[in-house]
Amino acid sequence: MIKRVLVLFAVLSLTTTVFAQAPTAPDPVAQAQQVKKLDFIVGEWSGEGWMDLPGGVRETFTSWEKIQSKLDGVALLVEGLHKSKATGKVVHQTLAVI
Repeated sequence: MIKRVLVLFAVLSLTTTVFAQAPTAPDPVAQAQQVKKLDFIVGEWSGEGWMDLPGGVRETFTSWEKIQSKLDGVALLVEGLHKSKATGKVVHQTLAVI
């Protein structure tokens, strides 16, 4: 009986130790190298577009997007605002982190 308890204790201790270890931290240099491939989209963009709505209605809009490199190149911040040309109301807003 004591052997079974000791074996069970050893297995549980080993399992707990394996799962309690911290995950490996990501390599920021490698991450920045991958994000750098998207440098061509960094900047401010504007233009016009359209979307088809239910019922065959087409809505035209003006767009503005700003894409910035953040955290020493490890991330990109994408912000956008798209407004109806007819009413000036916001039809789409974006916020993303890559």
